[in-house]
Amino acid sequence: MSTKKPDSTKIEFLEVKDEAMISKFLGTLQNMRIPITFWIKDQPIRFETKAKEYLQFLKRLTFEFPTDIKMEDFQKALSAQGSPQLLASFQLQTVYFFLKTDFVSFQAEQNVIQVSIPKTIFKLQRRTSLRISFKRKEAPKLTMFDPGKQYNMVTANPSDLVDFRVLDVSTTGLAFAAPIEFKDHILKGQKLYLLAFKIRGKEIHATAKVMHCREAMNDLAQPVIKVGVLFLDLKGDYERWIDLYVLDESREMFELIFQ
Repeated sequence: MSTKKPDSTKIEFLEVKDEAMISKFLGTLQNMRIPITFWIKDQPIRFETKAKEYLQFLKRLTFEFPTDIKMEDFQKALSAQGSPQLLASFQLQTVYFFLKTDFVSFQAEQNVIQVSIPKTIFKLQRRTSLRISFKRKEAPKLTMFDPGKQYNMVTANPSDLVDFRVLDVSTTGLAFAAPIEFKDHILKGQKLYLLAFKIRGKEIHATAKVMHCREAMNDLAQPVIKVGVLFLDLKGDYERWIDLYVLDESREMFELIFQ
């Protein structure tokens, strides 16, 4: 996970307390064999597993324990944390869910852990695609073919590229800030070419369509153009990379907001 404090201004967690609804979520988790990720706050332990049994009458859930983690290390991490609390997240269709639970026991003969049924589950409220915002000093640089020039795939060269600052990113698009001088060169509906930016060291490439653009003042009180674009041809591995980044940032926000 990221070490920076993420911007949670666009994130909302809906608290679900209804026992019947929680039971439905957990039942689906088991019946559909939905992967769930557990982690221990501020500790290196993190793993993905699947539910084995939903023991509703005991208010317990059992999960397969990963073979690549020693139970001794797992228990040391819990001791270092000072509590048996585990954090977890899973996804149903396009919605992420987060929960806090407690480790109860380890059944060595079946290699499963037993955890308590959470009294609350948090549903991540989001727009069609969750966007993660960047602070100025941490924002990726966005390079693209100069939108003020006529694009030609054959004749395009490095001197035609311009740089902007990414404001936020999602698996479907991003927003960036452009100098006010570009207000007549970046228009709604326009196609942008040769986009490139880095997320966690991986360079992402795409073309995009301008969905909206407006004049605004940035955090330095300077006039800029804020532009939102939709990716048109984002490759599957790029999309998965961004999706993992967004999920990790959401987990960190969950820790910060509900610690």
